[in-house]
Amino acid sequence: LKRQPTVAHYNALISACAAKKDIERADRWRFRMQALEVMPDMETYNALMYVTAKSASPEETQKWFEEAETAGHTPNIESFRNVFHSFRQAGETAEVERWIERMMETGLQLDIGCCNEVIGAFADTKMMQKAEEWMAIAEGSLGLKLNTETYNIAIGGHVSMGNMERAESVVQRLVDDGLQPNVQTYTSLIGDGTYHRDLLVVDRWSKDLEAAGLELDATAFESVIGAWSAVNNAERAEAWFSKMVEAGLQTSTALATVVDALVLSGGAESAEAAQEWIDQCIAAGMKLTPAVYAALSSVDVFSGDFEQVEARMQQMEADGIDMDEDSLTTLLLAYANAEPQQSQLAEQMFKAQMLGGKMRASRQVLEALRAAVGGGRCLALRRELKLAEDFTKEQERTKMLNPGEWTPPTRIGSKPWAALAEALKKPKQLSWE
Repeated sequence: LKRQPTVAHYNALISACAAKKDIERADRWRFRMQALEVMPDMETYNALMYVTAKSASPEETQKWFEEAETAGHTPNIESFRNVFHSFRQAGETAEVERWIERMMETGLQLDIGCCNEVIGAFADTKMMQKAEEWMAIAEGSLGLKLNTETYNIAIGGHVSMGNMERAESVVQRLVDDGLQPNVQTYTSLIGDGTYHRDLLVVDRWSKDLEAAGLELDATAFESVIGAWSAVNNAERAEAWFSKMVEAGLQTSTALATVVDALVLSGGAESAEAAQEWIDQCIAAGMKLTPAVYAALSSVDVFSGDFEQVEARMQQMEADGIDMDEDSLTTLLLAYANAEPQQSQLAEQMFKAQMLGGKMRASRQVLEALRAAVGGGRCLALRRELKLAEDFTKEQERTKMLNPGEWTPPTRIGSKPWAALAEALKKPKQLSWE
């Protein structure tokens, strides 16, 4: 007899949609199971809430919560945890405590997973006083033992506010509580090159990470390599990339970062080392990305040798790799640094890529365009190509997640933005109008 799918099978299929944040696909599975007279249970609604929470959609998450109750199901701790996670993912905190009250009214008590989502919602939006308050409530009033994830959330929050001293004090609290720092603890402190870290901070915590003997995944290696690249230490970035290769975890992202660091450090020997790493990775079966080609063009971008950068991009396309946001940004910055500045070429390239429909006008692309053509013309092009609305939404979301802070991105592909900005011959075009 042919075995019929059960509610558990459909629940698993719905949950799998979270990986790609595919809300519509998850709902189609719910519709299909009901069409086949397989009735949803509470776990079905939890799965739907899990997908919408991962998709940063509190409204959709709450909708499924309410529908579960309407269908006669009783929400459980997992249901509320999904609601808290949706708020955290969306960077919204206004309704968090109201939902905590609603949860407690049902007779349920927050577990450490729920508390971590609540603490994370506040920490991720830099409301560290509230985050610390809920850490105290979890440990004191609720009698819960904080775990390493709790402390990592607090560390990340303090780091995002630039308060490294407070972040390091939380590490000590973690140890005093009988817990051991994990890889995330260290990488939160080391950074990934996206935001500024002092050289001494990167040095101290990367040494501690190495001494801890923890097993690093590819993401952790990328972070440490990015941090060393950002403090302009190509030697240490290369040393960590070598460890990554030895572990068989090398990625194109890490390769682009170390190549960028080596190329920018100057000298024929460093350039040769960069090419050797590229050749080694290709031999190991890695497919190069536009970011690697952009990294090879770093010096030419600084010098404004746009013809060399164009030649590199043409070679990339000849190799069967399409231009993406990193490579477009690199080319636009080369036009911006050229003497005389190649505004018309920048505008033509930007239009061609946008009208091709394969690329979005990301924040980093628009910043590079602004450097090349000026603020007024950049705004006009956005309106002409109807890009303003999308960029404004991204700008507002960035402001929401980083209140009081709105700065240009610190990295273009694998390159520190600050260094690129200093190289511009016309810095006035970088200021916000």
